[in-house]
Amino acid sequence: MAGIGMVQVSIWSACQDLGREFTASVTGWVNMWGNSAGALGPLFTAFLVGFGHSFTSAVTIVGLSGIAGIVLWLFVNPQNH
Repeated sequence: MAGIGMVQVSIWSACQDLGREFTASVTGWVNMWGNSAGALGPLFTAFLVGFGHSFTSAVTIVGLSGIAGIVLWLFVNPQNH
């Protein structure tokens, strides 16, 4: 949970910096996808555990999605309009 707190600041500041005049819309989209992941994540995890009979595949996918997010974040350039 401590890691989540550290990234919250950058997420909301990125919404303001990248959204510019559409800050409210960008913030809404971030909230929508975050809540969707929070709702569907446990269902997806349960499916993977039932399918693979262990948490290995679920933890691997979560880790890979985190790494993908890190890599994609490197391409965000607030100077582009």
